[in-house]
Amino acid sequence: MKRSISLLLALFLLLSPSAGMCSERTETVPRELLTKVLNEWEQSNNELQSLLEEQKADLNEASTELENLKSTLEKQRETLAALRKELTECRSELTMAQNSLNAANAELNTIVAGVKDIESKKRLAERQRNFWQVIAAALGIFAAVK
Repeated sequence: MKRSISLLLALFLLLSPSAGMCSERTETVPRELLTKVLNEWEQSNNELQSLLEEQKADLNEASTELENLKSTLEKQRETLAALRKELTECRSELTMAQNSLNAANAELNTIVAGVKDIESKKRLAERQRNFWQVIAAALGIFAAVK
């Protein structure tokens, strides 16, 4: 860009009245020099156009990449929302399972308590039977002795 401006300034100076001379007198500029300056300016302009096209292509590529990233981000947000919903459902199911487990555990404790009560009553009944057997045996011994 600087080079192009410098070339334009040089061209302007070549075509304008020379410094220190009257404005009525103009210096003649050789055609070859004008052609050379114009060719250099045109080459610089073409280079700038080429650079501008490259920058436009880079900008389009970056824009496309940005859109792809936005799309990916949106998909990830949707996935995250779905995972959060699923996690909430899993928590609910886990709470229900925990409640069922607690109920089953309470039921089991009731059954265990019932079994222990039955075993205790069974041991008491066995002791009572053994006691009465001893009493019956003792009465039988006394009956036999008489």
